[in-house]
Amino acid sequence: MSESGKGAGEAVTQEFHLSVTPVGYVRESASGNLPLRKTYLVRTELVAPGVPLAEEQVEWPIADWLELTEYLIGDPLFPTPLSSESVDLVSFGKSLYSSLFQGMIAQSWHTAQGIAHNRTEPLRLRLHLKDPLVAQLPWEILHAGDRPLTTNTEILFSRYHLNPRVRPLNSDPIVEPLNILMVLSAPSDQQGLALDQEMYRLQGELQNHESRGLDVHLDILTFPDREQLTRTLEQGQYHIFHYSGHSQANALGGEIYLKNRHTGLTEQLHGEDLAGLLVNNGILMALFNSCSSAGTGDTSLAESLLKRGIPSVLAMGDRIPDQVAITFSQLFYRNLKREYAIDLSLNRTRQGLIAAYGSDALYFALPILYLQPGFEQFLPPEKRPHSVSRPVPAVASPQVPQLSIKKDKTYYQQRIQENAQDVEAYDRLGVIFYQEGQIEDAISAHQMALLTDAHYTDAYYHLGCILYEQGRVQEAIDLYRQLLDLDPEHPQGNIALNQALAHTQAISSLPVERREDKALPDKRRSPKRWVKLSSFPLDLRRFGMIGTSLLGGVVLLIFSISQGYITFVNPWEDSVVVRPSPLPTDQPNTENANQNLVIQAIAEFNQGNVEQGIIHVEDLLDSGVISYAKQALETAPRELNNEPELSYIWGRLVWQALQQGNRNYSVDDAIRYWGIPIKKGFQQAKYYNALGFAYYSYKDLDQAKKNFELATQHTESETSPELLTAYAGLALVFAQENQEQKAFEFYEAVMDRAPLAFQPLSLGKDDWLWTNEAIAQWSFLGDRLPRVAEKNN
Repeated sequence: MSESGKGAGEAVTQEFHLSVTPVGYVRESASGNLPLRKTYLVRTELVAPGVPLAEEQVEWPIADWLELTEYLIGDPLFPTPLSSESVDLVSFGKSLYSSLFQGMIAQSWHTAQGIAHNRTEPLRLRLHLKDPLVAQLPWEILHAGDRPLTTNTEILFSRYHLNPRVRPLNSDPIVEPLNILMVLSAPSDQQGLALDQEMYRLQGELQNHESRGLDVHLDILTFPDREQLTRTLEQGQYHIFHYSGHSQANALGGEIYLKNRHTGLTEQLHGEDLAGLLVNNGILMALFNSCSSAGTGDTSLAESLLKRGIPSVLAMGDRIPDQVAITFSQLFYRNLKREYAIDLSLNRTRQGLIAAYGSDALYFALPILYLQPGFEQFLPPEKRPHSVSRPVPAVASPQVPQLSIKKDKTYYQQRIQENAQDVEAYDRLGVIFYQEGQIEDAISAHQMALLTDAHYTDAYYHLGCILYEQGRVQEAIDLYRQLLDLDPEHPQGNIALNQALAHTQAISSLPVERREDKALPDKRRSPKRWVKLSSFPLDLRRFGMIGTSLLGGVVLLIFSISQGYITFVNPWEDSVVVRPSPLPTDQPNTENANQNLVIQAIAEFNQGNVEQGIIHVEDLLDSGVISYAKQALETAPRELNNEPELSYIWGRLVWQALQQGNRNYSVDDAIRYWGIPIKKGFQQAKYYNALGFAYYSYKDLDQAKKNFELATQHTESETSPELLTAYAGLALVFAQENQEQKAFEFYEAVMDRAPLAFQPLSLGKDDWLWTNEAIAQWSFLGDRLPRVAEKNN
């Protein structure tokens, strides 16, 4: 197979991008510090034509793997020989490989390899690891066949990091020479390094006139302080920033050690400040030949630069011996000068490290490469290999002031405190939260932007991209459609919608594997939403409760993003406000997909697999297609009528039909279905909560209170969703009984534990049990809370 990036203008590169998203954990270790096993969603994000999209939910022994990683890596400066009986790099690499490529993911991967092989084209494997624990694992030792995958010149490996700040990559050719700034730093109070050797070896390598290829110019800056480094970057037009010296992780995004010109001692430059300096001066790649510069999470240099939008970062996963660091630099730039792509140059460098130091040493896996899709090499367009895949839609970068990350956040928080209707500040604060990995906070901020101005198109796009990345594809599609309703010519919206639709259709066409070992999920509320918004400085209960009073406080605005409607509700009226059905979809495969779910549900019921059948029915109810769900339930064999969950799901169907205005059912029907499990001795909190809401809608406050109180007696913990739902129900009941103090006590108990989950926007979108009337009254309760507290004081 030909190697990528050398010469031929007609070269083509196949793409295969995988994301790994945490979705829960099985149980914690004895110490409680780490989960023993965690579940993840592995999903294809980008594949070549002819390669099927796929996703698999997997369970990994994360605690064991991290312990094994620490044992195998140890200290690369003082490696300990492994005994013949212990697990070695090869077996661990094979274990990681087989765990990553399972089921449909493995089939998709094999297809991609086959297509690339038949076309003699390289295949780019990129990993987007969203869990810091998973990112700590040495994926660079993935072992396939008889050698590490990352030393293969036919499969090009890198990690990538979706980033809302990332700069659009310029398609114009880089005017040669390729300019490299090499910074050597060795303060007198730090351990000495063999920097002179690295400098001379690298100079000799790049000045070798016999080596044809890319014209490379190297400038060397020795022992600078902050001022010298800043001035040099501003005066030069550098493409690559190469740092050799000491570095470490810390809370400010890592740091490098410069040398104070007056004292000769260490002068620290924090990662966030360095990132801003490099971005502002047009650096395209940063290479850190320093200890533990890759790291994971917010404390690493690599993370700081990636968040600020550097398209390529190559850093070390652990301490690296001087001689290995010198060999690495020499080999990497030798390949880069020969016009190989960045990832291919690194793969070939790993080969050289194995040849020099052996395959039993971890040195070849220490370099960790993050490479933004669309940026692979320093070549003019006619020499670049063409990608046959479309890029993943990423959150666009707003034109935020070029301050540090913390200053950016403070700036927009202050704007919101000064003007609670500042829609732009909410949206850009959401981008910053997303950039910092605070997904729940980012979602909340974008939702606040849309609550403030339902016509603010950027917020639809940003929120849709975040939800798509989190696997909430249908919600993302709804947002993209609303964006295009407002702005049909929005280019990013059209691209994002088309990709999301293609993903949904491809996934729905795959055969469904049964997962009998999975517990029956409660799809009324996603566990991911039960996170406190600790870093948001505002009282979101004031702004996020949709408590904007209109017409003298009589009318409240209830706005649902995912279902795309706005209704005005009077919380004191007895009539139930009808919630519209979900927006009609123009996907050609939607009807077929619904029918397939019906068929699968019927098959599971006929085989006695009640839990699996109910999961398919819940999927239909989540989509609001009542008739399909009813069709599936009506075919369940009579011998299953005693199953409590079947009665419960019938009650849910009736309840949702009533919210859609279906007059073929009554609230009495829901009460009858939900009462069946309790009469048979199955006492669960969710049964009582459902009955509580049903009686509440009837204004039978005594029965509603009784059932909510019974729900509190059958919950598992003080923060369980069902307990908080019962507390919320009691708050509503006491409010109707004019017992304001008790109502607000329960209200505050709920909001203190789960402020995001019980915002009206979230309830209207994700919780089928809450009617519009209940949501409006809950919102009104939150709106009155500050006034009642003031009166009591």
